[in-house]
Amino acid sequence: MNINYHKVRDVTVTSGAITEPVTVQEVKDYIRLAGFVDVDESPSTDLSDFNFDDSLIADIITAVREGFEQELGISLIPKTLSAVITNQCGMIEIPMGPVAEITSLKDNAGNDLTYTLVGDLGDFPNLKYPCHEDMVMVYEAGYGNTDCPEVPKAIKLDMLKACYWHYENRGEVANVGNFISSTSKRFMRKTWL
Repeated sequence: MNINYHKVRDVTVTSGAITEPVTVQEVKDYIRLAGFVDVDESPSTDLSDFNFDDSLIADIITAVREGFEQELGISLIPKTLSAVITNQCGMIEIPMGPVAEITSLKDNAGNDLTYTLVGDLGDFPNLKYPCHEDMVMVYEAGYGNTDCPEVPKAIKLDMLKACYWHYENRGEVANVGNFISSTSKRFMRKTWL
């Protein structure tokens, strides 16, 4: 008989607007992407504010962030999450933190549950109690959320490196994990997903 004492499933994101941890301008500055003005042959300065690839760079940033979140098991942007949690032995880490606030915790019949956390909100707390099956937790998580720190600079730098590679090597497939340095890996969370 296979018994799962700790399990998280069906984590869904229900948040609204997204503010990426790195901006299009930060990526362009990292790449040193600038327009070209041929002063000898053309009086035009149309290319000096090179913005032709801004949409592409924004898409690359989103794809890289989503890959980093999955690889590291954390939320790099503020979001509202809903997770089905089995915590029969207690002390399961709430997934995809840092966790800013727990909005609700209900049993599988929809009844509100009282809970006890070990660790602080704004970090990666564990759910000590209740020890229950199939609870539904709705919570706010992510770096940059109220009471949560900003995205660590090591992760931002690794994201810039990944964005640069994807911009320069369009069409080639690369594992996002290849861009996560050992410095950023210290933020990796072991999850039950």
